This record gives sequence, C-alpha cells and structure tokens, in this order.
Amino acid sequence: MESPREVLPNLGYLPLRTDDVADEGGDTVVTVPNDDGDLTGPQKALHRALREVRAAQDRRSRWPDDGREAMTKLARLFPSLAKCPGITPWDQEAVLGWLCAEEAPTVAAATAATFVLTVWNSFIDWREPAREMRFAVPDRASRFDILAAMTTWTPNDVTAARAWVDAPFWP
Repeated sequence: MESPREVLPNLGYLPLRTDDVADEGGDTVVTVPNDDGDLTGPQKALHRALREVRAAQDRRSRWPDDGREAMTKLARLFPSLAKCPGITPWDQEAVLGWLCAEEAPTVAAATAATFVLTVWNSFIDWREPAREMRFAVPDRASRFDILAAMTTWTPNDVTAARAWVDAPFWP
C-alpha cells in the first residue's frame, strides 16, 4: 500500500516529499528529488548532508573553475603582492623569479608569494626550480611559514589568506 506524500518546507534549497514512515530514531523518512535520482533517508540526516553539500558548492563557487584564473583571483587579494609580476595572468615562474630576485621584496610580500606558490603546488620545494632557473636568491623560496606570515602580514593580507582557508581550492 502506497503512503500519502506531502510537500515539506524546503528549508531554502530543495522540495522534499515524505513517505510518512519513521526510522528507528523516530525521524521521518523523506525523499529529495535530485538530477541523478531521488535521495531518500531520515529527514535530519538528509537535511544535514544537503546543507554540507550546499556549503561545499558555495565555497567552490567563490573561485573560478580554471586553476590559473583562481590563482590570479587569490593572489590579487594580497595587498603585499600588488607589485609582483606573474599575478595577472598567473605565471608561477614569474612569481618565483620576483620572490628570488636580487632586490628583495618585503618580508610580508615574500611570505605572501610563498603562500600562493604553495597553493599552486604544495608538493615541490620551490627552491629547486629557483636554483634550476638560476635566480639570485633561491633560498627565499623556502616553505611557507604561517608564524612568519602572521608576524609580518597586514590585516588585509591575513584576510586574503583566510579567503583561501575558508574555501580552499587546488588548481
């Protein structure tokens, strides 16, 4: 025998149908229409999961899908990188060259540059390509140091880094 279905409040994102059936915890089982097929489960758990998916989609939507465009958007948030070449369009070799040039950027700018290079590729030691490209001071491309960043960055640089921490992407 088929249960009656009713429309529940959509809680701001999707319409729900209920089968008026309770699971062991007494939570109503609901069905949520989805492009890939309906999702059915306990209402509270399904709402929680859908909120998490929506939050993840929201975080991802803050950055362009193209990795280089996302890096440009991130790097442009750092006031200390205003004079750094290679930001628009994103060119990690130009950023690395600026970081490791004979004329040193400020400590805040150097730390911001190591941050964005680390977001671009956290698996390499940036000193190695700096040495291979024969940049003047390759050791300036050491690993990003959050403690050094927090002691040298302006509040606006910190806000820029928080934008990535809140909604990380990997290009």
